[in-house]
Amino acid sequence: MKASTALRWTGYLILSATTIVLFVLSFVETVMIAPVLSVAKAVVLFGLVIGLYREMQHDRSALPASEVATAAQPGRRAAVTGAVTDFTMVFGGAALTFLVSVEFALGAVVASGLIGLVGAALLKKHAVAIFCGSFVGMSSPNVFALFGWVLVAGAIAGLVFVLSRDVLNGFGGKLGTIAFAGAVSASFVVGCGLGSVAIPTGTDALWIVAYSVIAAVVTYALSVHLGNGPVVASALVGVVAGLLLPVVHGPDLGPILAVVAFCASFAGMSSPSRLPNLALVGVAGLFSGLVFLYACPHLDGAGGKLGTIAFGSTIAVWGLIGLRRPVAS
Repeated sequence: MKASTALRWTGYLILSATTIVLFVLSFVETVMIAPVLSVAKAVVLFGLVIGLYREMQHDRSALPASEVATAAQPGRRAAVTGAVTDFTMVFGGAALTFLVSVEFALGAVVASGLIGLVGAALLKKHAVAIFCGSFVGMSSPNVFALFGWVLVAGAIAGLVFVLSRDVLNGFGGKLGTIAFAGAVSASFVVGCGLGSVAIPTGTDALWIVAYSVIAAVVTYALSVHLGNGPVVASALVGVVAGLLLPVVHGPDLGPILAVVAFCASFAGMSSPSRLPNLALVGVAGLFSGLVFLYACPHLDGAGGKLGTIAFGSTIAVWGLIGLRRPVAS
C-alpha cells in the first residue's frame, strides 16, 4: 500500500530540503576556504538539483493521485499496521544505538553497525527501519545531553520514515537523511545547539577522500556482487572501520577515518538501478569525501549527517549521468 500523494510529496520535500541545505552549506564553506575546489563542488550541487528534479518528474508521471482513494479498506488497515511497525522499529533502533554507543563506550560507528547487523540477523523484515533508527542514535551525547532528546529525534525520524517510504528509493544514504531530518528537527524542538568541528587539511584530507572512495566501492561489492544486501554490507564496513582504523591510523585520525568510511558506505548501499557499476559508486564516494570535508563546521552532532552526505552525493551522480538520457518511464 502506497501513501497518499500528499504524504508522499511531504516526505519527498523533507528529504530534498534537508539534503540541499547541508550541501549548500558545504558549498559555501568551500568557496570561502578552498575556492579552487568550488568548481567541483558546484558540479556536485548542480547534479543534486538535477537529480532531485528528474526524480520529481518521474514520480509525478508514475503516481496517480487516486491510487489510495480506490484502495480497499483491508489494504488501508494493513498500511496503518505497517506504518506503526516501521515507526516503532526506527524509534527502537535510535534508542538502542544511543545506549550502546554511550553506555558501553563503543562509539557511534561501531554501535550503529552492530545494531544494523543484529537487526538484519534477528528481524530481517524490519532491518531497514532499525538501521535507519540507528543513525539517529549516532547523535553526539555532547549535543543531545539527555536521553529523552534522542527519543524525540527518534520519534520525528520514525514519522519521516513513514512519510518517505515510497519516494527516492534506491539512493544510498536515504535512511541517514531521514535520521538527520529527525535529529536536526529535534535539536530545534528541545533547544540544543548543534556543534562544529574543524575542517581536516593536508594529508588528513587526502586520507578522508581515499577512504571515502574505498568504503563506497567495498560496500557496493559486498551488497550487490556478493549478495549480502545493503544493510549487512554497510553495517559490516562500519564495524570493521570503527574497530580497525583507529588502530591503524592512531587515536587522532583513525576515528575520523572510521566515520568517513561509514559515511561513504551509505553511498555503496545504492541500488544498481541508480548506480549500475563500481566506477559510478566510486565517484559517489569521491563526492561524499569532498562534501564531508567542508560540511564539518555545520550541524555537527546530529545523527544521520553522514547518510545525508552520501544520499546527496549519490543523487548528484545519478543526476549527472541522467543528463545523457531521458527519465525512465
